[in-house]
Parts: sequence; C-alpha cells; structure tokens
Amino acid sequence: FVNLTVDGNVYYLYHGSKFVILILNMDDILITSNNLLLLHKIKTQLHSCFLFFELGEIHHILTLKIIQDLIQD
Repeated sequence: FVNLTVDGNVYYLYHGSKFVILILNMDDILITSNNLLLLHKIKTQLHSCFLFFELGEIHHILTLKIIQDLIQD
C-alpha cells in the first residue's frame, strides 16, 4: 500500500486495473475496491494481523451519504 501524501489516513494499492483503498478514521477503517477477489484477499490478510469486526456496507461516513454504483459482470 502507498500512503496518500495529501491525507495520511488514506492508503491505496493498484494491481493492474484493480485497486484497493483503505481509509482510516479514529477506530474505523473503510476498505473499498473495484474487484471482489482482491478485496477479500486484503481483508483476509488484515484479519490475520488485526482483530476487527465487519459492519457491512457503508451508508454514511462523517457527514457524507455513500451511494454505491454496482456494475454486474
């Protein structure tokens, strides 16, 4: 992962056309990706190092409403 220089709480990883973004906020972490297999791989790696609970899909972060645009393959 590479730390975003303009925000120390945002990390990103590119693997070809696939990406994962981690956003750290206090005691929360938001993980997003454009590839489910890569997302599950990263979450498995994080679970092996840290104890955390998955709270499901995000609807709000800070004061922003999150709207998902899901593309079915």
